Amino acid sequence: MRGRVAAAFTPMVNGQGRRVLSSSATVTSTNLGDEIDEKAPLDAFLAARAAHTADTNTVALGDMVIVRDIRSGRRNLIGPLSEDGVFSNTVGNLSHRDLVGLHARDVVRNHKGQLLAVHFPTVHEYNLMAYRIATPIYPKDASAIISMLDLQPSSFTLETGTGTGGFTLALAAAYGAGASGKILSVDLRGSHTRHARKHLKRFRRGSLLPLVEFVTGDIAAVLQSLPDHALDGAVVDLMDPHLHLAELARVIRPDGVVVVYVPSITQAIQCLETVRRSRSPFASEKCVVVSEDEWVVKPAVVKWPEGKPVLPAAAEAVEVESTPPLQYNWICRPTNQPGGHTAFLLQLRCTKGPRDVATRDDDQEGDDDKTLAIVPEQ
Repeated sequence: MRGRVAAAFTPMVNGQGRRVLSSSATVTSTNLGDEIDEKAPLDAFLAARAAHTADTNTVALGDMVIVRDIRSGRRNLIGPLSEDGVFSNTVGNLSHRDLVGLHARDVVRNHKGQLLAVHFPTVHEYNLMAYRIATPIYPKDASAIISMLDLQPSSFTLETGTGTGGFTLALAAAYGAGASGKILSVDLRGSHTRHARKHLKRFRRGSLLPLVEFVTGDIAAVLQSLPDHALDGAVVDLMDPHLHLAELARVIRPDGVVVVYVPSITQAIQCLETVRRSRSPFASEKCVVVSEDEWVVKPAVVKWPEGKPVLPAAAEAVEVESTPPLQYNWICRPTNQPGGHTAFLLQLRCTKGPRDVATRDDDQEGDDDKTLAIVPEQ
């Protein structure tokens, strides 16, 4: 049964007319009666919430924010906010100073009186709207990769191919600020490394940046410098991922996961063929293509539920019925912007040791090419 949790909070009103939690409130759930069986966990949750004083919902200088045109719904990512910064578009100008001190979903007017709402970007919004210098791993694929990795707060993960830093940010957000694990992000281009570091620094005031160590260099040299079983997982976004599987098998711990991100199915096959021929300790668990179909679901006004009436000629003295009242119906259809193919995700599990294999009998076939067939783990 749902408890009356709201009764445990003491709402106060600050100078900006917003309801906040009083720091002097005594947080307790004893007034909930018998509606909650165990009150201690709820008390602990409410006490932790009352002690949480970090203000992450107020716009400050240096933040990245989204401003949304109330009339058209158009959204723009602006920032980092500065003292003399100005956001300009077709509907007017907005000074950055006018945004400082506002809260999420507050409304402000530009110099022409146009209403704009303020939002803090999510990870996916920020990655899609921020300036980038390379093609990112899109949110639908990023979410699937993170699910495959089965991350823990203490995981140590390798990302090969930093690029614009979008997936690096999504991976760090999955860890959460304050996690004990680390992400090692490697890219051959120094421009990519610098851009990715700046990308993370500007998001949520750089709270996720300490989770990532950026390295500029050759991935083969970086892998050779790592000790055995140093990694819990790896994400490989390279043109030739099959060349690095042997070294990855050494640095990934037993039962760790390697996710290969490739745009072509031939690259995925090449990886599996390399594992098969080299007898690398990997089990192929799955190869997937992630699709995302967005739909438009919204109410619409039905102006003429019985069909638009035909108006009589002006010379005819015919009484016209009054316009029927407006009615509402729902629009349910796919969007006009279907998503295309992005990549194949190949999930490999590191077996590290004896594994079930099947070899060809060259005595029967007369073929000297002995190959290893991958048998997925049961």
